[in-house]
Amino acid sequence: MRRFVRFWWSASLVLTGALSVPAGARADVLEKSPSELSGGMTKRVALARALALDPGIVFLDEPTSGLDPIAAGDFDQLIKTLQTTLGLTVFMVTHDLASLNVVCDRVAALADGKIVAIGPMHDLLKSDHPWVRAYFHGKRSAMPVFGPERLPESDLNDLLAYMATLRGFDPSVK
Repeated sequence: MRRFVRFWWSASLVLTGALSVPAGARADVLEKSPSELSGGMTKRVALARALALDPGIVFLDEPTSGLDPIAAGDFDQLIKTLQTTLGLTVFMVTHDLASLNVVCDRVAALADGKIVAIGPMHDLLKSDHPWVRAYFHGKRSAMPVFGPERLPESDLNDLLAYMATLRGFDPSVK
């Protein structure tokens, strides 16, 4: 049994190599145990193991939790790339608003045990539901462009220019 598990672990790491593991790290990574990998690498390995079965849909539960903003952004881009290249459907549970913006075409907001809003992000940002407004426009929302006090046009353009320099930001999505 141990040999079989080791085989799948190595196979997962090889697959992960195809999913953006830095080229110089591959040989070294194959010999590591899961506890020796970084958080981002562990998440990519888990994703590679799931993708090895060629699923039509992948369920992700808080995929960027515990990652620093750079690793989280890289993971979001990986998911987006897989969606595009493999035609993969991703069902993601997350509280990470940046991930929602980058990865999701449709978002469902849950409150009081039921879906209170569903649709593209721009629709949810316009929702009148009190919980949805508090969630997406609250103090920690990181979505100042869409907040209750809209930024002046000059500040908005400066913010959009800055955000365009960030990895994973699509300026065409407003």
